[in-house]
Amino acid sequence: MKGRTEGLSSFLKRLFGRPPSKFEIDRASGRVLQRLKKQYPDEVAAFRFFPDNPKPEQLDQFDRHVMTAIFLLGDNAHGQSITLKVRDLADKDRHVNLITLRLRYLERRGLIIVDDRENDGSRQRFYRLTPRGSYLLDRLPLAQHAAESIGDFS
Repeated sequence: MKGRTEGLSSFLKRLFGRPPSKFEIDRASGRVLQRLKKQYPDEVAAFRFFPDNPKPEQLDQFDRHVMTAIFLLGDNAHGQSITLKVRDLADKDRHVNLITLRLRYLERRGLIIVDDRENDGSRQRFYRLTPRGSYLLDRLPLAQHAAESIGDFS
């Protein structure tokens, strides 16, 4: 069977027999996304669905520092180590609660993933960048300059 390409609008018209309403499209896409999130949580977190003309994604300077710290720490990126690395990057003393809030915010945006692990009998949360987070961080010049200026990747 030969594959054919068609636009989304013609596919939906063929599927529904008429152009579907925005409500029908939103409802159907929401159900599909919920199923995917249940079945593949890490993979879905790595992607974000945009409208036809997305604005370029922006991060503020503090989010850049947090993501750069996670990148530099690699597999050892947990709350305390991230806090210490962010203090080094930003040359400012940031409160732990502020960093925790930013980690949750970045997780909701699909830029980082949290892994709960046992470490010496206590549970710790370890963070890593998603593919989308890595891509975004690579595009930011501040992260590149910070990584070069530190020189220590441990």
